[in-house]
Amino acid sequence: MSLNMSDKNIAINNITYDTAMMFLPQFDEIKYKVKEIYTYWKLKQMNIKYNSDYIKQSKQNMIDANELKKDESYQQFTSRMKEQFKTYCIETINSYSQPTTLMQYTIPPLVQHVSYEKRLKIIDTEEIDEDGVSIIKTLKLPILQNARLLSSLMIFDDIGSNTDIQRYTSSLARTITHLVSDSRHSKNTLFFVAQRPSYLFKTARILCHVIVIGTGISDNDIKQIYDENHISTLSEEELIILYNTLHQYEFIIINKYENRFELMRQGP
Repeated sequence: MSLNMSDKNIAINNITYDTAMMFLPQFDEIKYKVKEIYTYWKLKQMNIKYNSDYIKQSKQNMIDANELKKDESYQQFTSRMKEQFKTYCIETINSYSQPTTLMQYTIPPLVQHVSYEKRLKIIDTEEIDEDGVSIIKTLKLPILQNARLLSSLMIFDDIGSNTDIQRYTSSLARTITHLVSDSRHSKNTLFFVAQRPSYLFKTARILCHVIVIGTGISDNDIKQIYDENHISTLSEEELIILYNTLHQYEFIIINKYENRFELMRQGP
């Protein structure tokens, strides 16, 4: 693979085997949450309803966590919950349109090209500061017309033997297998497993989001990988370009070296 190690956006950090297993599921959950809220809010701005189990459950969780106030009608309670969920969506989009930190690693903005309305949303937090003054906060109102979700490319070099994957005896292999076979998994994350041995290539057909590549792979091999993994987000030509010029893309790479893993990430 050709990586431009002099690129200023590339930073390398050593990451242990155990840390990789903790980082990946957390990162996946964040991307899934952001994808759902981003999609919901973008369609809402277009007056299109978004049917999502995640959104429904999030709204229900918010209702369950709150109670009717004294002298508050159920209709008033419902309106308050709607406003509270709107605030939650706005805060999530605003937060992840900026670089954030997960564990000790910097995550680039997951929502890119966000613009904002000129007006601000004023929120009464119903909290009082130490001087007895009500705490008010303001929120920028995001416009997602030209926004897009940031796609991630994860490259794993040697996640275990065929037996490891099939029998779930390798912890990292189990973690990756879970992520790529989870039906909730965000579609804007692509998984590449480097160094394509035949056993791993065959196993990868089972894992619906895994793409297996390796050094010296031919265009025909890439076409076969593309066909077998049903990549809807990239054309075959784009996949070939991606393989040859990985340094042009935002990506995360976990690379095994002397029983350690390196996490390559885009800097802030």
